[in-house]
Amino acid sequence: MSTSVVLQQMLVIIILIAVGYAMFKKGLITDEGSKTMSFLVLTITNPAVCISSAFSDEVNITHADILMGLVLGVIMYVFLIVFGHLFSAILTKDNEKRRIYTMLQIYANVGFIGIPVTSAVLGEQSLVFVTISLIIYNILFYTHGYSTMLSGRKDIQYKFTWKSLINVGTVSGVIAIAVFWFNLRFPAFIETTISTAGNATTFMAMIVLGISIAKIPLKNLISDKKIYLIWAVRYLLVPIAFALVLKKILGPSVMVSAFGILMAMPVGNMPLMLANQYGLETETFSAATFLTTILSVLTVTLTTMVL
Repeated sequence: MSTSVVLQQMLVIIILIAVGYAMFKKGLITDEGSKTMSFLVLTITNPAVCISSAFSDEVNITHADILMGLVLGVIMYVFLIVFGHLFSAILTKDNEKRRIYTMLQIYANVGFIGIPVTSAVLGEQSLVFVTISLIIYNILFYTHGYSTMLSGRKDIQYKFTWKSLINVGTVSGVIAIAVFWFNLRFPAFIETTISTAGNATTFMAMIVLGISIAKIPLKNLISDKKIYLIWAVRYLLVPIAFALVLKKILGPSVMVSAFGILMAMPVGNMPLMLANQYGLETETFSAATFLTTILSVLTVTLTTMVL
């Protein structure tokens, strides 16, 4: 079942990428338009996804489940941050490439592909753990992710301070946790507005990816051997090992299976959105997102079999 779900999501991704590709080639959208969409994704629609994912009526969760999910999610992302930085240092001594390879290994597509796959394989109850992962992802991306990509650059006015911790990503994460913890509900028109904004994330992100791919020669899109190495180690071997260790320590459960599957998700769109907004190199992000998404049929299927 997981294979068919991934294939369906992949087809959606390919179609949307093709739309962005064609629009750019025909001159219907420019680089400035692409940067505007990246800005909207980073500041409005992605935070809306984080909040709206906590509105589901399909799951019942205890405070103990929330706390355990948060602990396991934090452990997962701490591991990914440490592993990502170390493995990137092994792959290259070039500081720019090291930043990129680190981001590729930490910020995966836990939303657009993770939600339907975990739901199909494990049922609606697993979505709460996907949501917890999205919350942690958001908080980290808008702090660690921004700092990794932007700190220390002479051409970009960015400096990490404690005030940097207060941003749309961390605020949306705190709101989502509060919604879960206190079982909060908002007026229907507010929830609908937030959900509608969040639903635009995948469309705009894939259009931007299509535009980025349109600017890359085919040879360059598939020729970076280190992307394949990152895929083999981070997106194939690590998820399987992570799933086996979790299963051994905690025993089989929906939560363990959910986080194991999420670890196998392909490279996400957010690093590309960030690089595009600030005019940084996007070629490697585009190639890695495209290739790991295509290859995710194998990685997700094998990880699911282990679980």
